[in-house]
Amino acid sequence: MKKLLLLLLCLPFIGVAQSVPQGINYQAVARDASGAVLINQALTIRFSVISDITTSAISWQETQQDTTNDYGLLTAIIGQGTTTSVGSSATFDVIDWGASHHFLKVEIDYGSGLVDMGTTAFMSVPYALYSVSSATPSSVTYSIGDTAQGGIVFYVSPDGKNGLVAATVDQASTDMYQATNVVSMPYFHTLEGQRFLDWRLPTSWELNEMYVNLHQQGLGGFAIGAPNPASSPSSPFQSLYWSSTMSNGPYDLVSQFFSNGNQCTTCNGFYRVRAVRAF
Repeated sequence: MKKLLLLLLCLPFIGVAQSVPQGINYQAVARDASGAVLINQALTIRFSVISDITTSAISWQETQQDTTNDYGLLTAIIGQGTTTSVGSSATFDVIDWGASHHFLKVEIDYGSGLVDMGTTAFMSVPYALYSVSSATPSSVTYSIGDTAQGGIVFYVSPDGKNGLVAATVDQASTDMYQATNVVSMPYFHTLEGQRFLDWRLPTSWELNEMYVNLHQQGLGGFAIGAPNPASSPSSPFQSLYWSSTMSNGPYDLVSQFFSNGNQCTTCNGFYRVRAVRAF
């Protein structure tokens, strides 16, 4: 009967000191489908560090050859294997641990092909690795349209290392008095967006950049269709978005996302909210 490897123990992840090659200690006990420990068993392990669980985007992937000991224990250091050249990070040491909530996928081959052992969230960023990346200039660059930093990138600096992201979904349809409050409440953000606490209303210029760089490129999922009267705030066709830029009157400027990016200076009522943040 075909065996199925089961990983029953995974010790806490520990960042290896910067003075030696970077890595994360990993240990597990390997058993077959009947529960018997696999002693002195040669294995091939494939580790995948996933940066976006919704898209299964891989940041780093490697393979390692290992043999369990007399107790069925396998030991490896993630980051010191052979790269598969799959993933957004060219080397393990350039993974941007602070950019998103990362996950570890483990696959093992004991001779009959890779078996998926499951995907587990890193409950915290490996401390030593994050400290190193925070203390040294980041080599990660971003492009417009990237999903990163809690949202979707709509503006980048000339070096590509900093910029602005828009939330991936609208936060609400509300009046001007509640718009600022809504963007700061985690409840109105996705799980990834809730990792960041510096969301704010976009300026009118930022709304225009979002219109040109995201909406006109088919990105961002912004509302489309002609705007409806303020008396119908729940209409799905409403496509006006609040900005933080004040007009000459008592109202904020809002941008239209149905035909062009022009601002309307005399609008009042319930309009959509899409938060932004800088990185």
